[in-house]
Amino acid sequence: MEQQQDAEQSQPAADASAVLQQGPEGDAKKQPIDWRERALRLQAEMENYKKRLDRQYDHALTGERHRIFKDMAPLADHLDLALRYSDQITPDGAEEQMARLRQNLESTKDAFLHALAQYGVRRIDPRGEPFDPAQQEAISQMPSTTVPAGHVVTVMQPGYIEGDQVIRPARVVVSRGAAEAEDAGEAEA
Repeated sequence: MEQQQDAEQSQPAADASAVLQQGPEGDAKKQPIDWRERALRLQAEMENYKKRLDRQYDHALTGERHRIFKDMAPLADHLDLALRYSDQITPDGAEEQMARLRQNLESTKDAFLHALAQYGVRRIDPRGEPFDPAQQEAISQMPSTTVPAGHVVTVMQPGYIEGDQVIRPARVVVSRGAAEAEDAGEAEA
């Protein structure tokens, strides 16, 4: 009797490692689960899924890069036209021709800034504003009677920002203030 109970208790353990599968005639057969094979299949499925996601990401990234290049290409066209036009400037009417060239270059710059704005990038031009080290890089200081101390006198190179992320800080000259300007004027006298 004890042997029969032991056999019945060991029966569920054997059933736990077997799966009921329907045969072609519909009869259920118990077959052991091969956990190693199952784990390898799941691992292969995950690898395939990862590769598929990588391909989709690469495809989307390539599409975005092409869109950016497409939007930037007209800027190169504008610059080519400006350079061709600059070769045609003659001494007669040079002032008028230079004014038109400058206007073309301004239009090119505006088109570039507009293209950047389409991608959420805006220009940092902090002239006259208080110095902000989070968005600006001070390259020097100078005395100024017109700009208060700690404010930007000159922007040497504008910066660019996307949302709250600074892509490139503006490179600026910061005012030391009027007292410094007066002291510098007295020292020269």
